[in-house]
Parts: sequence; C-alpha cells; structure tokens
Amino acid sequence: MQKKMEEKHAEWRERNTGRDGQDERAKRYVTTLERWLGDLDRSTRRQARAEAEGWHFDVASLSQARSTREARTLEALRAWSRQDFSSGTAELMKLAQPLPAEQALRDEGMASVLKLLNGLSPQQRDKVKRHWADWTQQLRSLSS
Repeated sequence: MQKKMEEKHAEWRERNTGRDGQDERAKRYVTTLERWLGDLDRSTRRQARAEAEGWHFDVASLSQARSTREARTLEALRAWSRQDFSSGTAELMKLAQPLPAEQALRDEGMASVLKLLNGLSPQQRDKVKRHWADWTQQLRSLSS
C-alpha cells in the first residue's frame, strides 16, 4: 500500500508541476463541479476554469502535506492491524482536518464554489436541484 501511495504521489506531483499543471487543475475542478452539480453551461464552465487557474498553488507545501497524510494513514492502518483500534481511529479522525498547508487552497476552492453557486441563474439552479433530486431518488431505490 505504501508503494502505491508513493506512486500516486509522484503522479500528483508530475501533474501539478508540469507545464500544464494549471490547466489540468482547472479541468479537474470543472469535472468535479459537474459531477456534483450536473452539466454546466459554457459560461459557467469558463468561469469555473478561470477561478481555478487563479488559485495560489504551492506544490512543495501541498506535497509535504500529502506525505504527512499518507504517513498518518499508514500509521492508522498499522495500529488497526495491531488491534489498537482507538489509536488507529484517532489517527484517521485527524485526517478530517486540513493541514495548514492545505487550508489556503481549500479556502480558495470554497470561495470559488460559493461564487459560482451564487452566480447561477434561476434556470441553472433548477437544473442543479433536479440533479440532486435524481441522486436522492437513486439512493432511495438502492436502500430499498
């Protein structure tokens, strides 16, 4: 598992430090938004891309934070493997909190999402509501 995490981390660094890092982040942001909100119109996608391209992104600090998260995850799993469930769970619960290096980017991302949501037209908001209603219906049918 540690080796796989290291490989994924290397891929992440490559994606984010390369020439196209900013463009890739913007694409991933739009893709994530559309997963959660449904299809976005062209102007909203363009706005979302512009927001993501403007984020301050310190790859070195975020890479270090990612390494810290990976180490904590492995430590938690090791604790569980030793039947030390309370320590393992405590370590995993720490992962729910952003590390200082992650907080600024999270704040920018949240501000971008709120700005985008507040700028949606009534028709776009209705589309988002239908998207979530469809999810709700699917979840209810799965729970039956």
